[in-house]
Amino acid sequence: MVSGINWRLRLGLKAVIAGILYGAAIFIIYGYFLPYILASSGLPVENGNVTRRMLVFLPFLIAVESVASATRGTVYAFVFRLLSKLMGILLFINAVGRGVLSGTYNIGGVTYEVSIDIGPIVAGVVLLSLPFMVLDVMGFVRRNDTDS
Repeated sequence: MVSGINWRLRLGLKAVIAGILYGAAIFIIYGYFLPYILASSGLPVENGNVTRRMLVFLPFLIAVESVASATRGTVYAFVFRLLSKLMGILLFINAVGRGVLSGTYNIGGVTYEVSIDIGPIVAGVVLLSLPFMVLDVMGFVRRNDTDS
């Protein structure tokens, strides 16, 4: 009986640790790395700086990934993995300002107001994330296909 409790405790700890690692990885990729790439291309995004508004996503990502790790092999894990990826996309959209960037520049005594619609870039990142979600769906269906 004691070994069964230890086994479950180890499984639970592994799930929590995996959730922390996966959640942090999604946070870093969507909340820091992708906005940083856009900022390094010259676009005036938040330059990959983690703001308080973005930090709200971190505990939710960790919790969702922990549940996904704990329920591995079930339909719940699949649903929670997709949810965490959707949350990552929302984090990215939040980090780059929802697609419209604007600024005021003073050049030679003349003030210019510039607005750039980066909606197509944001849509491109979202579209590049979708195949990974589709691969998760296909992998789940293949693993749970009872006809083969």
